Parts: sequence; structure tokens; C-alpha cells
Amino acid sequence: MSSIARTPPPKRLSQPLTETLHDTRHDRTMVLDNSNDKQKPKENGPQGLVQRQVVRFSLSPPAHHKSQDKQVPTRAQTVVKSNESVKPRMERKAASGPTTKKEGRAEEGKAEKENVMGLLDRIDKLIDDSRNLRGDIKEGIKKAIKSLRLMAREIKEGNKQENREAQTQTEGEIAEEEKEIEEKEKDTKLTGDLMKELRVQRKIIEKEFKELKKELPKMTAMIEEFKREDEATKKELREALEQGNKAITELKTYASVAATTVKTGERGSKMIEHQTAKYAITVASEGKETSGEVLEEIRKTVDAKKTGLRVDRIRKIKDQRVIVGCESREELERVKEKLKKNNKLRANHNAFEQECPVRKKWDRLARAAVAYC
Repeated sequence: MSSIARTPPPKRLSQPLTETLHDTRHDRTMVLDNSNDKQKPKENGPQGLVQRQVVRFSLSPPAHHKSQDKQVPTRAQTVVKSNESVKPRMERKAASGPTTKKEGRAEEGKAEKENVMGLLDRIDKLIDDSRNLRGDIKEGIKKAIKSLRLMAREIKEGNKQENREAQTQTEGEIAEEEKEIEEKEKDTKLTGDLMKELRVQRKIIEKEFKELKKELPKMTAMIEEFKREDEATKKELREALEQGNKAITELKTYASVAATTVKTGERGSKMIEHQTAKYAITVASEGKETSGEVLEEIRKTVDAKKTGLRVDRIRKIKDQRVIVGCESREELERVKEKLKKNNKLRANHNAFEQECPVRKKWDRLARAAVAYC
């Protein structure tokens, strides 16, 4: 579109100039008179009708200006010219191209704001240059332009605030995304290390399992051999216990001694064989049990079938005591240890030793009864 040169305002005429201003957007008609007199209605003809001289504004140039060499630009032409003045700058910016989408949006908004402010300045200048407008109309237009400037500034400030908020929000989102990426990388690294360690441990376990699998037949054979040895040992113990039980003799009573056979010696004297114990201990009760109860407790504790111990002689004495005799010292010690485990019994001395309390008692009585010279 070719630009139209702006013509200077027309010279003041001697005759009053009347123009019609018509606003096509709002369909309004205003009467303007540039004469010194105020607007007055004039009578036209005998009918007494009032004819108003009006000036109409339209987007096309007025008819009486077409005959002139120079034309006054209309508002639309002014806008086109302003856009054309801004267009080269926009084309250069578009040729360079925005680096990012946000920068492109910012540049477009900035161009639009500059375009609006330039248009307002141009309109203000055109209003000042026009001399065929009334002062109150100029003042109203200037107030409207001022309001538009304020609105443009508010929009600009609002856009700045929105840009700052968007930038802050974008930075926060970027920081959160970077944090999430770092956490995912850490988790991935930790998972990889764990999987690597698990693979190493799995190889070690598989290797040890193969070695154990090779040794399994040997271990099974050893277990079977131990079982056979255990069975043989148990069998030997059972046989020994049976033999021990057979060898244990019952306590002889007076009737059994009287019924024993008598052997004849070399000189014809009759001799009775007596099996006497060589080692013995006295056993007492911790409580007030009688000697008979103590004897029963000893028989329960020293059971030949269960323990395999052999007692050759056992009899009751005074003071709730019982004498237990064996043929060997080792056998007596075993019996003594077994009796110590019973909390109801007390076997703490040998009946044939000098420390036996029963022996000390009888020795004391014997010494008191004998008078020494």
C-alpha cells in the first residue's frame, strides 16, 4: 500500500466553513461551525424548518477535498502509515528470529505495545495540528488518548508481572525436574550396585553348592557308619547291663545264711564262706526319714538295671543311717557320686575311716567305759 502524504491544514476562509462529521461506528452526526458565531438554527423557507449545517466524518476523504491537489489523510490511512513505519522493524526482527518461544512471545508483545504507543502519540500530534476542531472536542479526544496511555501502561505492567511469575514458575519447575532426575539417577545407580552385588553373591553360593553336592555322598556314607557304630555301642551296653544285673546278689538274711552249705576244711572243721565288702560308706537323710525310708531311697537311686552300678552290701544302722559297701574303691566312688545327686540323701564319709561319726561315737563310749590305771 502506498503511503499518502499528509497535507497541511486548510487556510481560514472569509466565509464560514461548514463540514459534516459522521462517525460511522456509532452512527452519530455532529454540527460544527468554524464561524465566530455560535451554532444557531436557521430557518429554511416558509415552512419554518430548521436546517443544520453539519460536518460528517467518514473513513473516505470528503468530497470537496478530492478536487484539491493535496489530500488530507484519513484515520485509516494514518493507521496504515503507522503500521508501515513499524513493519520494517518487525521484518528485521522476524528475519533474525526469536531464540525461544518465550522470547518470540515477548518480542511480539513489545512490538504491539510500541505500535500502540506510537499510534497514540501520532493521534495526539494530529489533533494538535488540526485547527478545524473545537476546543472541547480536542480536549475530549486528548482525555481519551490519556486514558488509553494509562491502559497501555497497565497492560504493560501486567504483562511484566505475568512474565516474572511465568519465569519464576518455570525456574521452579526446572529445579523440581532436575531434582527428580537426580533422585532417579541415584536410585538407578543404587539399584545397579545392588544387582551387581547380588550377582556376585549368587556366583559364590552356586560355587559352594556345587562343592557341597560333590561331598554329599561322602557325608551320607559317614552318617550311615556313625549309625552302625551307635547301634553296636548300644548293643554292647545292653549286654553289659544284663551281665551286671545277673552278677548282683541279693542281700542275705539270717535264714539264707543258715541255709548255706558248709565246706569241710583240711582238718575236718566246718567253714562258711562269707562275701564281705571291702569299701563302704554311710548314707543318712537330710530330713527326719527313718533308716528304712533311707534304704528305699538308696535302692531307687542306685538301680543296677538303669545305672549299671553294683552294690555288694547294704544294711541299716542306728540314727537313721545306712551302710553301702562295694568291692572296689572305683565302684564305691561311682555310687557315692550317684547318691550325691539325690537331694534327700547325704553320703559324705567312709564307714571304715577314722572320720566316720558312728565310729567316733562308739570309740568315745568305749573309752568312757574303760578305766585306765
